[in-house]
Amino acid sequence: WEILPGLGGTNNEPPVMNEVIDYFKDSTLPVFVVCITDGGISKTREIKEAIRRSANYPVFWKFVGLGGSNYGILERLDTFSDRRVDNSNFFAIDNFAHIKDEELYEKLLEEFKDWLGLAKKEGII
Repeated sequence: WEILPGLGGTNNEPPVMNEVIDYFKDSTLPVFVVCITDGGISKTREIKEAIRRSANYPVFWKFVGLGGSNYGILERLDTFSDRRVDNSNFFAIDNFAHIKDEELYEKLLEEFKDWLGLAKKEGII
């Protein structure tokens, strides 16, 4: 089952994540980043470090797994606390064709409001 046949390859999230962080680190507005993956997450240490570093900036990460497996560190984002604020969340969709719009939007925005409040309280935004 493929969402977009023909796409694929290896994952290399950390360079993109670091580019996002560097670009938005001086922003005075909140930044909501959506990363969509089919799994195969392997660069655990680098991803965790990018998330930890970005917790000092106005960046919130929403990771979405679509019909894949091996989401690795993404499934454990809420279990590590060695960062300034919890600035990330993950959810998986087993079958994208059957999710209702309302449910998708709820899942996309889950934890964002909490992060926004914490980021303001911490002076990040």
